Amino acid sequence: MQKQRKTIVRDVMEPSFESVALDDTLDAAADKMKDRNVDALAVLEGDKLVGVLTVSDLHARAGGDAAALDALVRDVVSLAVNFCLENHTIEQAAAIMDGGRVHRLPVVASDHTMVGIVSLRDLARQCLVEASPS
Repeated sequence: MQKQRKTIVRDVMEPSFESVALDDTLDAAADKMKDRNVDALAVLEGDKLVGVLTVSDLHARAGGDAAALDALVRDVVSLAVNFCLENHTIEQAAAIMDGGRVHRLPVVASDHTMVGIVSLRDLARQCLVEASPS
């Protein structure tokens, strides 16, 4: 019996993602979230992942205060971010999601260059493919 190759994140991730820079304003980030209909943005320094900015981060900082949206992303973003490597198995990505209680993970190359995003839905879809009879 031949051993089946483990599926890696690179095979199931979405290579496109939305991002902001540390020096962008919260107002610009909020506009991007609204325009792109997303609830989180990768925060990049150059092409390297340094954090994730969420709608919750914006609400916690700004609340109803429009002036607070003049602050910079760097003033709000948590630089501790859950992520996975593009060569992680989907099981490893699922474990990171479970441990961090997140539904999406930024995917990075070994040098922390962001290369995509993987969602719980992507992982579930692949599990269904692997479980279906050939």
